[in-house]
Amino acid sequence: MILNIIEAIDKLSVCLLQRIIRIQFIKSGSINDGEQEISQFFRRMLLVISREFNFQLIQFFSHLFPYILTVFPIEANIACLVLNSIGLNKTRQCLRHARKNPLVAILLLQFDLLPIFQDLRNRGNILRSLRIPKMSWIFSLLWHIRQGLGILSINLRGMIDMRMAGNHLPRQRITDIGHIKLFLLFGYLCIEADMQEHIAQFFADVVDIILDEGIAEFVCLLDGIGSQTLIRLLLVPWTISPQRIQYVEKAPESLHFFFFCVHILLNNVAKIQLFAGFLVILQRFLKIIKQNMELASKYDPKEVESKWYQYWLDHKLFASKPDGRQPYTIVIPPPNVTGVLHMGHMLNNTIQDILVRRARMEDKNACWVPGTDHASIATEAKVVKKLAEQGIKKHDLTRDQFLEHAWDWTHEHGGIILKQLRRLGASCDWDRTAFTMDETRSQSVIKVFVDLYNKGLIYRGLRMVNWDPKALTALSTEEVVYKEEQSHLFHLKYYVDGLTQLDNEEALKADGNIIHKDAKGYYAVVATTRPETIMGDTAMCINPKDPKNQWLKGRKVIVPLVNRVIPVIEDRYVDIEFGTGCLKVTPAHDTNDYMLGKTHNLETIDIFNPDGTISEQSPIYVGMDRMDCRKQISKDLQEAGLMEKIEDYINKVGYSERNPDTAIEPRLSLQWFLKMQHFADIALPPVMTGEMKFYPEKYKNTYKNWLENIQDWCISRQLWWGHRIPAYYYNENDDYVVAETREEALKLAQQKDPKVTDADLRQDEDALDTWFSSWLWPVSLFDGINNPGNEEINYYYPTSDLVTAPDIIFFWVARMIMAGEEYMGTFPFKNVYFTGIVRDKLGRKMSKSLGNSPDPIELIEKFGADGVRMGMMLSAPAGNDILFDEALCEQGRNFNNKIWNAFRLVKGWKVADIEQSEAGKTATTWFEAKLRQTNAEVDDLFKKYRISDALMVVYKLFWDEFSSWYLEMVKPAYVNGEALPIDKQTYDKTLGFFEILLKMLHPFMPFITEELWQHLYDRQEGASIMRDKLELPAPTEADNQLAAQIENVKQIVSGVRMVRSSKNIAPREQLELQVVGQNDYADFYPVIIKMANLNSINNVIEKDPTASAFMVGTDEFAVPLGNMIDVEAEIQKMETQLQHLEGFLAGIKKKLSNERFVANAPEQVVALERKKQSDSEEKIASLKESIAALRKK
Repeated sequence: MILNIIEAIDKLSVCLLQRIIRIQFIKSGSINDGEQEISQFFRRMLLVISREFNFQLIQFFSHLFPYILTVFPIEANIACLVLNSIGLNKTRQCLRHARKNPLVAILLLQFDLLPIFQDLRNRGNILRSLRIPKMSWIFSLLWHIRQGLGILSINLRGMIDMRMAGNHLPRQRITDIGHIKLFLLFGYLCIEADMQEHIAQFFADVVDIILDEGIAEFVCLLDGIGSQTLIRLLLVPWTISPQRIQYVEKAPESLHFFFFCVHILLNNVAKIQLFAGFLVILQRFLKIIKQNMELASKYDPKEVESKWYQYWLDHKLFASKPDGRQPYTIVIPPPNVTGVLHMGHMLNNTIQDILVRRARMEDKNACWVPGTDHASIATEAKVVKKLAEQGIKKHDLTRDQFLEHAWDWTHEHGGIILKQLRRLGASCDWDRTAFTMDETRSQSVIKVFVDLYNKGLIYRGLRMVNWDPKALTALSTEEVVYKEEQSHLFHLKYYVDGLTQLDNEEALKADGNIIHKDAKGYYAVVATTRPETIMGDTAMCINPKDPKNQWLKGRKVIVPLVNRVIPVIEDRYVDIEFGTGCLKVTPAHDTNDYMLGKTHNLETIDIFNPDGTISEQSPIYVGMDRMDCRKQISKDLQEAGLMEKIEDYINKVGYSERNPDTAIEPRLSLQWFLKMQHFADIALPPVMTGEMKFYPEKYKNTYKNWLENIQDWCISRQLWWGHRIPAYYYNENDDYVVAETREEALKLAQQKDPKVTDADLRQDEDALDTWFSSWLWPVSLFDGINNPGNEEINYYYPTSDLVTAPDIIFFWVARMIMAGEEYMGTFPFKNVYFTGIVRDKLGRKMSKSLGNSPDPIELIEKFGADGVRMGMMLSAPAGNDILFDEALCEQGRNFNNKIWNAFRLVKGWKVADIEQSEAGKTATTWFEAKLRQTNAEVDDLFKKYRISDALMVVYKLFWDEFSSWYLEMVKPAYVNGEALPIDKQTYDKTLGFFEILLKMLHPFMPFITEELWQHLYDRQEGASIMRDKLELPAPTEADNQLAAQIENVKQIVSGVRMVRSSKNIAPREQLELQVVGQNDYADFYPVIIKMANLNSINNVIEKDPTASAFMVGTDEFAVPLGNMIDVEAEIQKMETQLQHLEGFLAGIKKKLSNERFVANAPEQVVALERKKQSDSEEKIASLKESIAALRKK
């Protein structure tokens, strides 16, 4: 009876718990349908256990036994409990509950441990290591419960999670166990008294586990501690009293972090010290693990690149603040905010990153400022297109409504390119990221406009401008790209008005006049490429000195089809040699015609609408597109007999730089202009005097020519997206004032007319040219316009280098120099490096239409960022076009593998404390000298901005000198297939050399160098190769002499190897080397013997008769071959060589016997021929001697 009562009570408890929790356990395969219930289960369970349902909960767990085969595990990650659980406030509430009843907290923990215990049940130390004082019986109880629960595991976090396959559990055991341990030390269970014991036990247990497949996971676990230290400090148990927690919880969310830090510092100094000591132990253990962790057999850029870029960001290694160091500053040429990475960006930003990283390694305070440009025309065009797809026209919206769409577009698509640059390894100070339309930059632009207007340098006027019919805006001269295209020259008949007979026609012809006449009468022939503009003709012009057209002076002609009578005017502007010498004048649609019109007071007829269609000012073709009109009017002129002929003609046509498919249209328009002569006068001297340097220098002349022929800059654009011009009209006459704000404008307007009210003000609808913000970029990035003389502008300005393309030298470079001189009193950068244009390997400009423009991100995915960077730079001489070939990226990837394998080779050597070998001494001394030599050469190349050459020098140093020669000189020998140990002195030197090489390569290849540098020695958390200064003394004369001697040693070794190759002697066969006559290489015998696999080197007067000889300079060496060769075959081979050399020598002698050649040829050419003669004679003598010796054998 008693047992029945107890059983009933147990069942009642379980049922009660189930009713409270209300979870329905489900069959396998249906877990997705129950995710919501699982989530609710834990929310309610927290409520239950907080009400002391401890015993019932245990009974409930036991009740789950029948369902063990129908429940899938859900991936458990105990770290979520610490960092991502319920949120800051709810976590503290749970903490308080757990402190009231530790049993409940342990139950929760055990529930999350279930799959791990099952997987690791044979590891005896696991349960013991989880021991909690005075509660070990709980684990015994829970273990028996676990036997009934099978593999059930639900994430304690209580959120929807994913299922996990059974075979996934063992692979994750290291991470899970590690996270559990960290939880025990940092989290809810609040262990204090036994913390030191648990730390010790933690390592004791984990050492066994990490030896079995899990080292990578364990390293990843520990690797996260450094970056999460501060977060974990906030989780030190009981650092804040309940009363203070309530106080903090009532404070604004933004102050929580502040309160926690203050309370921890004030109340828990001892605990923090204990916790910090634990972190030090963990970090130290991590370093030991890392140093002994075997590198992967192949370099995996995907894994390495993401890891180290995040490391650099976490440790703020790109950040810069003014300090006492020498600044090095680069401002990024801001790409379009909605743009994506292309090959030009790749090249430009790779070069910038190389320069910035090198500056950091020179201990300069490197600051690379990123940002984007609002790109008025391009961005507005994309927004208009998007709206059109939704059936919305731009002018159906108000300006503010359109700008809302534009900002939405910018926020959605903007900044993609900056994220892509991170894949490349760009080490920008991302906290400084700017946008040309952010608040600081916008204020700067408006302030400068007002200032220049007040100085009289900005004006509004009716001028001929370049008009983009697609973007519906004016363009500056620099925004027009001229392209050669196959066109036609149309010869039109302009009949002379009222002329029926010429009395002196023959005499006129005799004087050189060319007179045209047909059945309709006399006519002049006008050659034009644009017949569609004849509706706007208001005159025909001839050169007064042109003998062909004297008969037209003072007459009038009739415009074909239009039948408008226009005068014939005279002006020396007309080119006598072009066409017929008769020029149609259309003042509204040609810049030169406009000037003629002003000079001769001609009528201006605008026949084009803003969109390039024919306007109502034209009597014919109204509404037709200008290009369609050209085809139609050509046809109509021919049918009317008004076309003399049509010729093929190659013409230069101006296209919009922003809309490459749209031919610009010269158009008379009221616009805002900036007077440029003042700026040209202040911008020219710094470049021409050499204060500012251009690389390559050839662009100085381009710059000079533009400034000496400068025109006023049209700075207004008929766009809504951009900086709105701060001009305010206050009456119907369009009188205006210019001010930074509407309030200031009202005051200025009232000074002119006191009756003006705010309602009378109308701000100009136009926006400023995008370049009007970009020209302030180096100044506005450091707030030098709004806040002149601030700390940052004084420290970082002028910037160090600008890397850009030569095609924007006028748009941007020259204008930045102008703005810098105007507002800072000096140029904005000290050096300008002009890149070339990236072309394909056939020399074609890359374009989507040709399909020859690779996606940079796809290249990075395929070859790794370091491989792509190297591929770009190998073919990137300053200022010259780059012929890009994907094979270069493959070469870069191969070089990555070469570095990786060399590192694995060196780190795999056994090291012993033994005496250093003579070969090791020579090799290390030589390579030290070689490093100093190369470093000096690289320094010189960087000073000349020959960056591609600098990379090639370092590339050859690593591939040829280090890998092919030095490592071969010092690597341990093999005995019976097993490598002997290397002496510690040579090994330490080799590691030092490797570190220097990594530093030299780092600016070019940042990721692999960081990875290997971190593995090379024990590093502090936060340390990076980019902050490790590269310092080497200048090479001495002794260094240069030793390097030259080793070059000869290499030739000796190569000579022996050539003998082996030519005689088919196996590399393992040891040979003898004879030095004939004088011996200058005795000090290098150990190296030569090892590298050439010799048994001895002997100094002889006469070489062995069977020897194969070679020369190194004037020194002769011989390899005795004995019975290893076929004597007859060798004699025949030597005789063939002898015959060839004797013929070659005869030709040289004949040339030198020619007195005219010797007398007239340059001295160095004659000297070279004489050297060829002496060398040939020596080789011939040596061959004859060898042949004679072989015949005696």
